[in-house]
Amino acid sequence: GYRITRAMDSETGIDVELASVVERAQNATGDADGIRVRLLLHQSAQEGARFDLLEALKEAGLKSEQIQEMDAPIL
Repeated sequence: GYRITRAMDSETGIDVELASVVERAQNATGDADGIRVRLLLHQSAQEGARFDLLEALKEAGLKSEQIQEMDAPIL
């Protein structure tokens, strides 16, 4: 599954389906650097889920430079 959070804290937020993540990304205006989506990769993240998300975002028209991947902090 996927989780949307505002504070870049993987322990907060709401669980959502892939389609919801894509819809929100399409509607995002982006920050000063043009980043529209930040992926926080939790240590238990599945590679298949990451791949599916990146493919869906690409198909929705997002460019790779609009997506930032980072490891979630280990608590």
